[in-house]
Amino acid sequence: MDNKKTKRSTGQLGEQAVIEYLLKKGYTIVDHNYHAKCGGREEVDIIACDGDVLAFVEVKTRKKDSWLSAMDALTPQKRRRIFTGAQNFLMTQEGYERFQPRFDVACVTTENGMVTSVDYYENAFSLCDIEY
Repeated sequence: MDNKKTKRSTGQLGEQAVIEYLLKKGYTIVDHNYHAKCGGREEVDIIACDGDVLAFVEVKTRKKDSWLSAMDALTPQKRRRIFTGAQNFLMTQEGYERFQPRFDVACVTTENGMVTSVDYYENAFSLCDIEY
């Protein structure tokens, strides 16, 4: 199995675990793997409602022995892409004007192809954290 395929399946495993986590917490899933239609690589892994908050969730899945932590992988460039994707979603989708946006990060750890932990961080970053 090639490395790109392995990374994709590991990422999908993590995203599914986070969706299940959010549903158990009472969130409503609005979209999954949202791609902004603005020509770049802007993607939001999960968009979910938490009351009157619209959470734009970045999922970082890592194997237990990974040398780069999930939070370290959330580069300024990646934060900018998430923000641009969220901005595009809010501008193009009707019915979400009343929601307060929030940027969350879910760090998922796997071992032997199984999810071993999901650490969820609300308000993990804000617009102020994004470098231009």
